[in-house]
Amino acid sequence: MNTQELLRKYESGHTDFKGASLRGIDLVEADLIDINFSNAEISNANFMLAFMNRVNFTAANLTNTRFSGANLNQARFVRSILSNADLHGASLQGADLRGANITLANLLDTNLIDSDLRNANLSGANLSGACLRGANLREEKRNQSANLRGANLYQTDLRGANLSGADLSRCNLSQANLQDATLRGVDLRGANLRGANLQGAALSDANLSGAELGDANLSGARLERADLSEVKADGTQLERTILTEAKLVRATLIEANLTKAKLNRSDLSRANLKGATLTEAMLSEAYCARSNLSHSDLGQAILIRAELSSANLTGANLVGATMPDGTLYN
Repeated sequence: MNTQELLRKYESGHTDFKGASLRGIDLVEADLIDINFSNAEISNANFMLAFMNRVNFTAANLTNTRFSGANLNQARFVRSILSNADLHGASLQGADLRGANITLANLLDTNLIDSDLRNANLSGANLSGACLRGANLREEKRNQSANLRGANLYQTDLRGANLSGADLSRCNLSQANLQDATLRGVDLRGANLRGANLQGAALSDANLSGAELGDANLSGARLERADLSEVKADGTQLERTILTEAKLVRATLIEANLTKAKLNRSDLSRANLKGATLTEAMLSEAYCARSNLSHSDLGQAILIRAELSSANLTGANLVGATMPDGTLYN
């Protein structure tokens, strides 16, 4: 079916093109509200600047299709194939992308506010500058979490997004806004979160081993039982952050701000906290074997039953701290 035939049918009231063969069709700036393209073959097509609110692309093949600048608000892309598609600057607010294959797609500056991306595969996609406020990427079943492995999410807006259980390993999330996002149990191994805003984010049971967190802001974030082994977090803001029972083995936290942080029963063995601020931090029963706490500020910190016997405390400030044996340091 060619462009003229499709538009003629649509203008006469025909909206059902289920299973149609539309490979390479050119529909630039077309107005196709509520049209049904489910199960259709639409690879290599051109929908640039088209107006396609509530269009149904369920299970359609949209490989290499161009949607730059298109309005796709509330469109349905369930189980569709958008591999290598170009969605630069498109608006998909409230779109349903559950189970969609969006690998290697270009979503630069795309609007994905309130979209549903559960079980979507965004591996290798470019989401730099995209807005995912309120988007849903949470895990519904053990084997059905969103896959963003290796995706580019530089400066992406993910405020309040639900990414629980998602695979974000090796992602570029530098300077991304994840304020108040839900990231429980996410896989962030080796991810780049340098300069990211994670204030108030929920990261309980998350795996951030080997992640880059330099200059990130995790103030007030919850990281109970999180794995932060070998993270690089120099200069990171962790004020009032909850790190109870977190694993920080060999973590680099040079000059990090951990004021009033809760590190009870955390594992800080061989961690480098040189020059870190731990004023009024809670470190009860923390394991600090061979930790480097030289020149750190532990003023008024709670260190009851903490393992500090092999820690390096050279030049550290302990004024007002409650020591492992319960005595007050003077």
